[in-house]
Amino acid sequence: WVAANGYIEAIDSIYPALGYYLKPYIFDCGKHSEAFTDYFKHYRLQKLTNHVTPEFLELVTQNAKTLPYTLETRDSAILRIKDKQNAYLYWIDALGVEYMAYITELVRKKGLSMQVDITYSELPTITSINKGFYEKWAGPLKYKEEELDNIKHKDAGGFVYTDGSAPTHLYSELKVIERAIDFAATELALHHCKTFVIASDHGASRLAVLQKQEEKYETDTKGEHSGRCCKEFPEADLPYAIKENGYLVLADYGRFKKSRTANVEVHGGASLEEVLVPVITLRLKKQSDLTIRIL
Repeated sequence: WVAANGYIEAIDSIYPALGYYLKPYIFDCGKHSEAFTDYFKHYRLQKLTNHVTPEFLELVTQNAKTLPYTLETRDSAILRIKDKQNAYLYWIDALGVEYMAYITELVRKKGLSMQVDITYSELPTITSINKGFYEKWAGPLKYKEEELDNIKHKDAGGFVYTDGSAPTHLYSELKVIERAIDFAATELALHHCKTFVIASDHGASRLAVLQKQEEKYETDTKGEHSGRCCKEFPEADLPYAIKENGYLVLADYGRFKKSRTANVEVHGGASLEEVLVPVITLRLKKQSDLTIRIL
């Protein structure tokens, strides 16, 4: 309905989870905070209303030129976590920062303490290059949740993109995240761990699917990443491609020719929604004898 008619404030009461998803999330990550806050506010609304505005497309192009990713890496943030023997690492495949407002509200309702580090993935944003943080985890407690990634771009998710199809997969995405926060609250309450860390390998882009922008070169990776990256080749002439780890990675909303048709979202590229990932550390709130009274 929203994709067809536009967003109205009544949605916040009719479908609270969707309202939480659309709430502004104020980033706190240095000089990029304001830009990221504005970018993802517009990204979420366009994902929901199922179109890309010319103004936002221009912003994506500008980001592709300047690549403002001077942030801590995800692996570095996880390396800083102390006492890994009493920490639970919960990897949600394809969890980008777009869900932070929703996660913040769920955590608040559970009465948990939350610390968030906004980090970036290695390029290209594919799992094979971004899974080391999980494999090298020194603690005994860890789990990989694959359903979110399946929903976005695998047949197992049950969603297929056709021209004009609404983003109804968002309902299932939010349910996966809600289940993860419920599990975190239970594990902490039962003292199975002292900290519960939610992290991800990469994010994903809905708008790159909607844009349907095809590049002049064909992919050689059999399209498993819907054309957002391919093996590097010397004659490449692409103004918004980054060379990293032996790949050409598209930073705008382009796709290489003959790539596998995307389901509902894609990853592998270098747009902000694909690159930025949160490292979320949850704890039980400390009990205090302090009483605050308004005089």
